[in-house]
Amino acid sequence: PSWVRTWTSPNAANSDFTATNIHVTSHGTEFTLQTPTGSVDVLLPLPGRHNIANALAAAALSMSVGATLDAIKAGLANLKAVPGRLFPIQLAENQLLLDDSYNAN
Repeated sequence: PSWVRTWTSPNAANSDFTATNIHVTSHGTEFTLQTPTGSVDVLLPLPGRHNIANALAAAALSMSVGATLDAIKAGLANLKAVPGRLFPIQLAENQLLLDDSYNAN
């Protein structure tokens, strides 16, 4: 129908939502979120480049229901790591353990 809006995924050529300037740090993953309405710098408090695809999907869904770029940035910045899924544990200064024991059996 004409009222349906479609956006392409980050794996598609010429996708509508992409991440550029990607940097993985001990605090999470920093990137620039590129959308059809503009771009915004994001600090995703989850380690690993693989979490970016989920963030892009969440951004697309949020924008489809009217969220602003600032609201999307704030929402992504407030995500919490799930214990056992690359959960960061600060052992000491300059020592970070990533607990990925969820499927360790």
